[in-house]
Amino acid sequence: QAKVRPLNVLPANKNRTPEPTDCLSPERLLERSWALSVLQQAMIRLKAEHTSEDKLQLFEHLKIYLTGEKQSVSYKESATQLGTTECAVKEAVYRLRQRHRELVRQEILHTVSTEEQLEEEIQNLFVVLAE
Repeated sequence: QAKVRPLNVLPANKNRTPEPTDCLSPERLLERSWALSVLQQAMIRLKAEHTSEDKLQLFEHLKIYLTGEKQSVSYKESATQLGTTECAVKEAVYRLRQRHRELVRQEILHTVSTEEQLEEEIQNLFVVLAE
């Protein structure tokens, strides 16, 4: 039976420098959390739309092109797996991105009053996510 030792008695690596827990200020952490929440809510709504339209399999397969995982699967590979053409996959991804963008805007609209504020918040979202 393996013996569990508390962390404070595990041998320390003296050559290792401590890693910072986070370089972002609490305000930036909050902004980042908000930005990720907006994207998550938009993705949840997008999935719900595809579920109600009986296109859940298509959504599940193509969502990687929205989440940044697309490097792992080419459009051609997706087309083969879905039994369609590469052109059809590109069109579907384009429509998916457009709708996701609309849903992100709608999510942000819940928090602002004017179109100007909406544009500012969208720009802020990009800045925060780029950090």
